[in-house]
Amino acid sequence: MFIKIFYNFLALSTIKSAYRVFSKFAKAWIAKILKPLDMTLSQAVSLFLKQITLQKGIPFEVKIPNKQTAQAMAKVVKGQDLHEVASVDDVFEGLDD
Repeated sequence: MFIKIFYNFLALSTIKSAYRVFSKFAKAWIAKILKPLDMTLSQAVSLFLKQITLQKGIPFEVKIPNKQTAQAMAKVVKGQDLHEVASVDDVFEGLDD
């Protein structure tokens, strides 16, 4: 099921458009997370790539999503049940609820 959802997502999106969406919503959020570490996004990516080399693989566990997560991902692909926020700060506030 997940593979089909993921394949459909890739079929509907190009890497460039996926990156633009990622950039728009995630860069500020990631920067806010990395700030207490005194680390930039570029430094974090470099660290990640070094860890791949050192560990000869992805430096964290990768799991297949459970049924609930797969259903939520399918809804996102269809544009259903999306929540809009005005800023990255609003995203963090929403996580505390």
